[in-house]
Amino acid sequence: MHKKDHEQNMAVLAEYKAVLELPAGTTCYLADIHGQGNKFFHIINNKAGTVKRKINEVLPDMDSLFFLDLLKLCYYPEQFLKMEKKQNSFNFLRTTEYIISLAKLVSHTGSKLTRKEFDSAVEKTAFPAIITELVSNSNQDKSGTRTGPYQKALIRSLHENGIHFQVILDLTIMFRTQLVHKYIINGDIPDRGRDTSAILDFLIESPEIDINWGNHDLLWMGAAAGSRELICDLVRVQLRYGYSVLLEEDYGIFLGELKEFAMETYKEEPASGFFPGSGVIDSSYSHIELAKMQKAVAVILWKLEAFRNKELNIDAPLRRVFRNKEDKLYCTLHNKHHRLLDQDLPTFNPEIPAQLTSGEIKLLSGLVYQFKTNKKLQRQMKHIAQVGSLYRVHNRILSFHAIIPVDENGKLKPINILGREYKGRALFDTLTSIYKSSFEMNDPPQAFLDLFYQGWKGRNSWTFGKMSMQTFSRTMIDDTSTHVEKKAPYYILLNDPARGEEMIKDILNDFSDNRFSPPVKIYNGHIPVRIDKEEAPVKAGGLVVCGDGGFSEAYGDVGFVMVSTSRRLFLNKLGTGVSVDDVLNGGADILPVTIWEEKYPDRLRLKDCNIGADIKGKIDHILRSK
Repeated sequence: MHKKDHEQNMAVLAEYKAVLELPAGTTCYLADIHGQGNKFFHIINNKAGTVKRKINEVLPDMDSLFFLDLLKLCYYPEQFLKMEKKQNSFNFLRTTEYIISLAKLVSHTGSKLTRKEFDSAVEKTAFPAIITELVSNSNQDKSGTRTGPYQKALIRSLHENGIHFQVILDLTIMFRTQLVHKYIINGDIPDRGRDTSAILDFLIESPEIDINWGNHDLLWMGAAAGSRELICDLVRVQLRYGYSVLLEEDYGIFLGELKEFAMETYKEEPASGFFPGSGVIDSSYSHIELAKMQKAVAVILWKLEAFRNKELNIDAPLRRVFRNKEDKLYCTLHNKHHRLLDQDLPTFNPEIPAQLTSGEIKLLSGLVYQFKTNKKLQRQMKHIAQVGSLYRVHNRILSFHAIIPVDENGKLKPINILGREYKGRALFDTLTSIYKSSFEMNDPPQAFLDLFYQGWKGRNSWTFGKMSMQTFSRTMIDDTSTHVEKKAPYYILLNDPARGEEMIKDILNDFSDNRFSPPVKIYNGHIPVRIDKEEAPVKAGGLVVCGDGGFSEAYGDVGFVMVSTSRRLFLNKLGTGVSVDDVLNGGADILPVTIWEEKYPDRLRLKDCNIGADIKGKIDHILRSK
């Protein structure tokens, strides 16, 4: 090797070793978004409260009114600047105040980046040279408290030439981007809320967001892949919560034929269990139309489940429905006969419970065609499949949506997947590979589609965490004892401190990877933690953080966000969702309240993180080539 090449390699080596000592970036963990767009987008914009905390830290003596306006700017920069332009309120002094404040914030938050990364961010702005001058400490007044003549002259020129708004926008975006390095959404992005499509479109444009799939994600992915059962269940869920407009307006999935079939087939008023369960109805259909439409698609679903219950690994109650001597429909559950709340089932024959009528077959075929050929849905679900996974280990945190299948003793439970048994990490790796490959095929095998279904609500589901989903019982049977959904052993053991801690240690060990520092905590969601009933979100001796606090309105409109910095890990409780107008004109905000915190013994540095493994690999390559 030539001397010059050797020196160049040594310089790169020195740079890599230095990078390993940089502090870890901030990661925000969210779970169970369920289409709640107003809260989700605001938490993304206020960086889970990090914007306000950082401004207080860097600029502690700021005027309160300006502080509020600076927050609005940082949360919604384009909307705020548009409003300010319209009001013509940006004089030179106000411009100066914004630019200097933002420059200090950018300079401070940029300290976690290498100079190369920081310069790259500057180059993406409209005026890189100007941004560089503004964030350079060398041009500030020697006291560090006042703006120097150079910067004043530069800002005055920007203001007089009308480009100050663009500079303010660029500085704001840099500050926001540098605050949080990664978001991990821990499952259940769609369903329950109106903004599912808008959130999914946002995720496609957001490379800093990682996704773990939950059971509702598998529902949507499996429906897009062509599962008849999951298409029916997806439509049923949207009708159940009164969001038919999401399918019809956002995706162009026409439900008119379903309405006509339902209104013609089901003459009597359906049982109350079919009526929309959400307080807010976003639909062009009436309550009775929504109820009958849901009933029609639910009956088709139950028939499909009755036909293939073994392959789907579920209990199908429709197979145990019979007519008594008085010609009334009953279902046998738990060794007891229960009269069905809804007796108007003209398409159902107890002698052949899985048989679809010609009208149901036609309706189902039309829905399957619409889902399989819907470009928007296919684009979104292919993206979710490509970037998503059933789990991830990031900076010593193992995250997954619901559970790791274990037996009653907390030991990893083998699950049969396509004829072979897998458990723990091997199970999740195998399933992740199958789910991804399904979106590389035009027509995935039925066995692949069934794995989406089993993940959605199967008996040993890895993302549902219960032994069964009692949709039929809750809709058709009055006895509430039949409505109980038994939790999987994982959730039961979590509430047993000693046994839960032993189980989690085994899981953490199984998911360890020699390339990275082993995980020391688990973050999962799925079942909302009722802190209003003094339920603890941190379990198993502090090893598990349960991050579902009921994010969506359907589940309580609270929610959590877990934040990992280089110094500590903390869980914040969120507040009620707010709109952009609430923020800009009313000063509203979602200010997370810390309900749990744990400081790291030593500051977390890149050498301890996932990226550290890549950097160490590059260092080893250089050393081997010496």
